[in-house]
Amino acid sequence: MKDNLFEDLHVKKYKWIDTYNADEYISLLNTYSHHRMLPEKVRKQLFDGTKNAIEQNGGIVYKSQVVTLFLARKK
Repeated sequence: MKDNLFEDLHVKKYKWIDTYNADEYISLLNTYSHHRMLPEKVRKQLFDGTKNAIEQNGGIVYKSQVVTLFLARKK
């Protein structure tokens, strides 16, 4: 393993909260490969149940997001 390839390391974290209504959240779930690989009947049941749960509990999902940026100069 090579060490000491970079210098002046700076780390920044960016945090925010995404807000989704039920349909938007189901659309998001449908982009995840492990959801897309489910048999269609199972996926439909999962998404329908999820949508109903969201709608029965205020209609909004809040999803925390964090991105970490590592910035350094090559030696």
